Amino acid sequence: MSPILEELTTSLINEGIEIVGFTPNGKTRECEIIDYLSKHPEIENYVILEDDYFMKKLSDHLVKLPCQSIGIEQQGLQDEHVDKAIKILDKVYKKEKT
Repeated sequence: MSPILEELTTSLINEGIEIVGFTPNGKTRECEIIDYLSKHPEIENYVILEDDYFMKKLSDHLVKLPCQSIGIEQQGLQDEHVDKAIKILDKVYKKEKT
């Protein structure tokens, strides 16, 4: 695990967010996630935190993060990303309750 991924994982766990798995490297990120979800049908509610903006099938679950290779002052997970992730998860939760 890269140092950046390790730091992000630790931060999310410290905030009480459960991480259920990671996708392997290889195919497109969207294909990796679709493959992972097909192997884990118990996952119904999820959000994707990613800097790969080319996800068509999973775009309703995507929170776009700034690409690390671009010189952006505010890199990484910001409050606005957390807010959007919560809205995505809440939307799915509300559908399940109706």
